[in-house]
Amino acid sequence: MFIYGLYSTEDGVIKYVGKTKYMLSKRLREHINGALLRGCKTYKDNWIRNVYKNGFVVKIKLIEECDDSIWEKREKFWISKYTNLTNLTEGGDGGHGILYNVSYEEMKKYIKTISPQIKSENEFRKRLDEIDSNYPRNPMKAFKIRGEWVSWGDFLGTNRIQDNKKTEKYLSFNEAKKFINKHIKPKTSVEYKKYIDNNNIDFLPRKPFRYYNERGWNGWEDYLGVKKKYTITNNLIARYLKIFFPNVTGNYTFRKNKSKIHRSIHLGKIKNFDFKVLR
Repeated sequence: MFIYGLYSTEDGVIKYVGKTKYMLSKRLREHINGALLRGCKTYKDNWIRNVYKNGFVVKIKLIEECDDSIWEKREKFWISKYTNLTNLTEGGDGGHGILYNVSYEEMKKYIKTISPQIKSENEFRKRLDEIDSNYPRNPMKAFKIRGEWVSWGDFLGTNRIQDNKKTEKYLSFNEAKKFINKHIKPKTSVEYKKYIDNNNIDFLPRKPFRYYNERGWNGWEDYLGVKKKYTITNNLIARYLKIFFPNVTGNYTFRKNKSKIHRSIHLGKIKNFDFKVLR
């Protein structure tokens, strides 16, 4: 297992520590894909976007190679050694979450200082710009990692209790995906919700991202079984080509490497690319 660090060519300071069993170049490409092409919204992704926006490049560095049986301890060790990382956890969990110094109860009190009138998750989302950076913008995800999360009702002080009887009817995550693929085949979340409403379906959640959040949820595209489409610009493609395909400078070399580029970016097709942006 490889423990690695991500850093900017601006200062060479490691800002993210991770682990992978694959080639480092592949892992770096996945990080950059997430930030530049898929628009992921973690601190790490925002940092990557800012690096390229400022004209610099993100690179990857091998920190340690260790046995698969101890990677959790080694990742935690290295995360503890660096300061001001963009890592979302303290390491060793193989997933994503946010590590903050504030407790669940402290944030509950803090939210009341913003507005005692916030009574729902939707209202909370509308006030995200007012939240200090020391507090998580996704409290449910952040505090579930630490085992502190209770519910939105408890968090906002409404004491609304989820209807457990209703959730008992829900199919498991994999069963739900199989049913959707066989009987519904929706292309969007809107079509999915419309089917649920029109057919009075009680064994599938209308908001699956909530119920399946800790049960395998990996986005609407995965849940519905549809291919993910990315909205990208010529500048983003140009930036990507300069990093991973520096020899592509015109139409001829682009066509020659087209299949490799398509597989790498997972776009299927790149239309009307303006090579002027590469100059």
